[in-house]
Amino acid sequence: MKKIKIQQHNIKNIELVLPQFNLNYNQEFPEIHDKKIKRIKEHLGFSKHFICDQETYASDLAIDALKNIFKNFDSKKLDALIVISPSPDFLAPSMSFLIHQKLNLHNDLIMIDKFGFCTSITQGIFEAFTILNNENINNVAIVYTSVINKKINDTNFFMYSSDSACAILIEKANVYHKCTYAEQNFSDCTLKETLPMTCYKEGINELKINNDIFFNFTQEKLPIFFDLFLDDGNTPDFYLLHSPNKFTYFQLISKLNIEKNKIPSVFAFEKFGFLNANSIMFDLFLNQHLLGRKLLLMTQGASISLNAITLEIHKNTKINLNFLNQGNNNAKRN
Repeated sequence: MKKIKIQQHNIKNIELVLPQFNLNYNQEFPEIHDKKIKRIKEHLGFSKHFICDQETYASDLAIDALKNIFKNFDSKKLDALIVISPSPDFLAPSMSFLIHQKLNLHNDLIMIDKFGFCTSITQGIFEAFTILNNENINNVAIVYTSVINKKINDTNFFMYSSDSACAILIEKANVYHKCTYAEQNFSDCTLKETLPMTCYKEGINELKINNDIFFNFTQEKLPIFFDLFLDDGNTPDFYLLHSPNKFTYFQLISKLNIEKNKIPSVFAFEKFGFLNANSIMFDLFLNQHLLGRKLLLMTQGASISLNAITLEIHKNTKINLNFLNQGNNNAKRN
């Protein structure tokens, strides 16, 4: 494993956005008996998810998150914008240009567009830190925005997936403080774990992931990755682990032998459903007492990718959650 030591910069503001419209199990599946719904809730750990209506897309959530950043930060001081999504509005034009136009951002802004799933927040932070090591770059924003429900037809997957956006403002640090990043990618199951969705080549017109392959593979590989990452004895105070639901989360905790007093007391999936890459930032929002402590953020994503980064986020960092009003609440099965 290649562990990269890099200058950590200052995370100043994290803005989270959810669509206001949500569905619970009884609304989603009125034909299912209450006893079975209770068992599903106990297994997955939550009872509702948040979805965009037919007129709301990934750029809309991203724009709302960035608007909240710019309430307390002059957008003219932003040097670079990293936009990551598994569900861009279009193949072309890119998401960053849609955002740039809507928010009337300045013309010297460096813009990077990436397509990504659950490992994207940690990858984005690492990339932002790398960019900030350049002399003329002082402020970088990362946006991860997902409306994958528009491409999901699988009943079970749709039920626990939520649309969301997260914008993170990072400022160049004047004092040197290193953090550690590592990543491993396994293509063994590519095109089997995530079935090919149509673009230029022929494929299916929906997002389909074989969760059995993903679960079994990560249960095998993640503990090895975890042990290698921490083999220098540099143990964090708390662990923020990406996970889609209660069952998967506590299976991982058991496999990794993490003490329960080193994990959050409240979990994002309990309140908001599965938030894709944004789940870690929503965990931090719900557990703001972790600010100022040494954290390990670890994620696993489709195809299959594993990564981790150590961070110390200042205790005065602003973290907010807002709900986006939508004009059309006919959101089910977009």
